[in-house]
Amino acid sequence: MKLSADQIAHLKLYRASTESIAGLTTNLVHQPDRRPSCLIVLMHGYGAPRDDLLGLAEPVLIECVRGNHSPALAFPGAQLELDFGGAAWWPINMAKLMSMAAAQSFHQIRNEVPDGIDQARVHIVDLISDCLKRFELDESRLIIGGFSQGAMLAVNVALMGLSSPPCGLCIWSGAHICEDLYRRHAKDRLRSTKIFQSHGRFDPVLPVETGRYLRSFLSELCDQVDYVEFDGVHQIPSEGIDGLANLLPAS
Repeated sequence: MKLSADQIAHLKLYRASTESIAGLTTNLVHQPDRRPSCLIVLMHGYGAPRDDLLGLAEPVLIECVRGNHSPALAFPGAQLELDFGGAAWWPINMAKLMSMAAAQSFHQIRNEVPDGIDQARVHIVDLISDCLKRFELDESRLIIGGFSQGAMLAVNVALMGLSSPPCGLCIWSGAHICEDLYRRHAKDRLRSTKIFQSHGRFDPVLPVETGRYLRSFLSELCDQVDYVEFDGVHQIPSEGIDGLANLLPAS
């Protein structure tokens, strides 16, 4: 469905800027002279450039405008600089991860509490707090999400970081980690949160089984989990943008 002239004009009012927010280099996309209807915070994966997900701003905004929403988008960059380039939310031993995946040691992956995830959560919680205050919003108008390691961090923030749960949680190619820890903290915290999750059936980095475990766990906590498997690898499918847009709160 094509956008109307009014919707196109609305999109043209968006501006992008790069700022340091809560100590994180952040790409912010919003309309400077208009209070947004909600805030969407999306976190990149391990080893990616800090602006890796910025290219999603246009397709996300198009779907939002179709639904008569005017969100602000924040794309924070991770705080750790990697030796080979790119950034990370916490260190990962990729050889160990690939070995566990090849051996199908999914129980070990599910219960791992990564060193550094607590510090990453604090950064994101502070960033969200700053952005919500700036845009005069609260967690009932907040969607958080991410890809791969960023998706795992989004789950951690939703379960353990925010004063109130977000209205939406978007998980692209994430894995189930910290299970025992989450079970002690989860309770009914995400019961009213809408969740979208996607995972490629041929993912060589985080096998689809890790996503299925996460789906099963989240389904115990939440009444609204939309899970999509697709014929792809470690990537964000086109369905991922639609899934995110479906998390938007009512206007």
